[in-house]
Amino acid sequence: MSRIGILGGSFNPPTYAHLQLGIFAKDQFFLDKILVVPCSVFGFYKDSKPIAEFHRYNMCVLAISSLDGFEVSDVELFEGRPVFAFEGVGRIKEIYKGNELFYITGSDSIVTLPKWKNPEKVAENVEFIVAERGDVSFKEAKGAIDTLPVKTDSHKLDYPLNSISSTLVRKRLNEGLTCNCLTPLSVLEYTRLNGLYV
Repeated sequence: MSRIGILGGSFNPPTYAHLQLGIFAKDQFFLDKILVVPCSVFGFYKDSKPIAEFHRYNMCVLAISSLDGFEVSDVELFEGRPVFAFEGVGRIKEIYKGNELFYITGSDSIVTLPKWKNPEKVAENVEFIVAERGDVSFKEAKGAIDTLPVKTDSHKLDYPLNSISSTLVRKRLNEGLTCNCLTPLSVLEYTRLNGLYV
C-alpha cells in the first residue's frame, strides 16, 4: 500500500511555496508520491481568473521537473467544463485503488471546504494535511473539516509560515519586478515566452 499526497491548487503560477508544501508533507508523513493537481474550478476569494489550463499544467510540469516522487495530474483539466475537487479526488481514488490518499492544503484554503461542491465526497476519500497559512489557524481549518457529516482525520503540517503566493508573483511580474526567488526559473522563462501576467 502506498501513501499518495494530493496537492491541489490553481497554480497560477506555481511558486516555491507550493513546492515546499509538497516537500514538507512528503517528508513528514512518509508519502510515496505527490500528485500536483491543477484545478479547473477556481477557489473562493481569488483575485483573478485563471489563465488557460494548458499553461498552468505546463508550468507545473516545469516546476516539479527536479523533484523525485512528484507528478502532475490532469484529472481536473481539459474536459471543457468545470471539474470539481470531489470529482478529481474520486478519479484519483479509482486510479490508486487500495492506497491511502492525503489532501495537502493550506489552512486559508481548506477553511472554505464546507462551501465546496459535495465536500463530503472529498472527505470520505482522504485524510487532510494542513499547513497554517495567512491568518487562519489549524484549529479553524480543522473546525471547518469537522463540520462535514463524513468524519476523517486532519493532520497539522510542521511548516514555516510562508507568505509567498501566486498573487504576489503575478503582481510582481505585471510590474516588471524580479521573481527569481519566488518561483522556479523554468516557470519564469515560460511566462516570458508566452507573455503571461504582463
